[in-house]
Amino acid sequence: MLELAAPGYLDDHDWHEAGEGPWFEQALKYTDESCHGVLGLLSRIYPRDGRPANDATYRLADYVEQTGRTQRAGTFPPGSFWEAAAASIVDPQVLSSIARSAEQRGRYRRAIQFYRRAIGRTDALSSLAKMRDQAGDPGHAEAFARPNAKRGDTTASSLLARLRAEAADRHRARALAEQAAKRGSTSALPSPARFRTRTLAQAATHGDTRALSVMAWQRADAGDREGAAALAQQAANHGDTTALLALAERRTDDGDYHSAELLYQQGANHGNATALSALAWLREQAGEPKGAGYIRRFGLTDDGLPAASLD
Repeated sequence: MLELAAPGYLDDHDWHEAGEGPWFEQALKYTDESCHGVLGLLSRIYPRDGRPANDATYRLADYVEQTGRTQRAGTFPPGSFWEAAAASIVDPQVLSSIARSAEQRGRYRRAIQFYRRAIGRTDALSSLAKMRDQAGDPGHAEAFARPNAKRGDTTASSLLARLRAEAADRHRARALAEQAAKRGSTSALPSPARFRTRTLAQAATHGDTRALSVMAWQRADAGDREGAAALAQQAANHGDTTALLALAERRTDDGDYHSAELLYQQGANHGNATALSALAWLREQAGEPKGAGYIRRFGLTDDGLPAASLD
């Protein structure tokens, strides 16, 4: 992975200096050299269990990692990083983790690329189904959601129920919605029948984000700002930041920028790109020069701005 990714980090001059020789071996030798008893930048760790020396692994120096976490926090990896990772990483858990990080930072095309490689994991299938649905591709959304629905995943069943309803397949939509409801999810039940057997509060206790969002708005209308924010946060904890952003926008319209910023920050903590952009705007309006850094930090000014362009 290092060898494949390295060219993307070098400018033309450095790449020319590397030449056509064994530049990678020379680089590994250089970074492995210790200094004053301190391990090198990238130290080779040889196996102790009798395995051959060519099974050695490499460890990044602690001080380099600590420094890089701060200095490179706003630097998004070049294309060669993604291609190298896709070509060399086979662990589905690692692939899914990289995909999730890319999705949270608005890199939807890269996220889909890695979710596809981690296709055996249920969370990868769920994420692919959600993203294809958001992209207006119901056919692929159903294909990705169907295996998880068969495993009893209520989120997948609810998504399939809605997609079937939109396709005018009401019989199948009703069956899927009732199947999800039996497992505690009422989000796919049609309104008002959705709450005939469960009150709004009961639905909320089962993690129904729509119910939580409705209750948050009701609390806000009643003047219970803290209660509204708490319910919106609960919905966000279940993966839906819609209520948080709606409340934040309402606070902004009221001129309460401090409260709006706190709500947008909560949305940003859940990886919502819109919340990050709004937070950056509020910071800039407040005269904070680093406000735009909130956008740059997550790479939102590069190839992943609009949430609609999921490819």
